[in-house]
Amino acid sequence: KLTTHARYQIQDTKTTMSSHQRTSPSNYTRILSTFGFILSIYALYVEHRMSHPPDGDDEEFVALCDIDAIGASCSHTFTLPEGRLLTYLNIVPHDHFLDVPNAVLGILYYTSIFLLEQTMLRTYRTVVGSAYGWVKMTVGFNVMSMASSVFLASRLLALGEFCILCWSIHLINLLLLVYYVRILVKGRGTEKLD
Repeated sequence: KLTTHARYQIQDTKTTMSSHQRTSPSNYTRILSTFGFILSIYALYVEHRMSHPPDGDDEEFVALCDIDAIGASCSHTFTLPEGRLLTYLNIVPHDHFLDVPNAVLGILYYTSIFLLEQTMLRTYRTVVGSAYGWVKMTVGFNVMSMASSVFLASRLLALGEFCILCWSIHLINLLLLVYYVRILVKGRGTEKLD
C-alpha cells in the first residue's frame, strides 16, 4: 500500500513530467524546419545558378536534384514563372523588391517556424494560455504555406514537371501543418477542461 506522502510524490512527478513535456521544444519541428531551411537554401542556389550563370564557365551546371534516369528536373522547375509566386499571382509587380524566388519565402517561413517554436517554449514557462495564441498564429502560417504548396503541386502536375526537391518541401509543409493542428486541437480540449 502507498502512503499518502508517496501518492503525493507520484502525482507531483507526473505533474512535473507533464509540465516538462509541454515546455520542451519539439525536436520534430526543429528537424522539419531545419530540413525545409536547407532545401530552400539549396533551391535558392540552384535558381541563382540557372538565372545567373558565371562568366567563362563552359561546364553546364547540373543540380543534385536533376536526375535524368527518373525524369526529375528541379533546375527547370525553378525557372518557371510559378517559381516567383508573389509575382505570378500579381501580389507584387515584376522587378519589385518582393519579387523573390519561392525559395526565399521558404527560408523565411522555416526560420519563422523554428523561432516560433522557441518563443512558445519560453511562453509556456510563464503563461500557458498565451502559448496557445502562438500555436494559433503558427497554424495560420502553416495554412498559408500549405495553400501555396497545394497550388504549386497542382501546377507541377498540370505542367508534367517532376521536381523531387519541390515535393520534399510540400511534404515538410504538410507534416508541419498536421503537427501544429494536432497541438491546436489538444490545446483547445485542455482549455475546455480548465
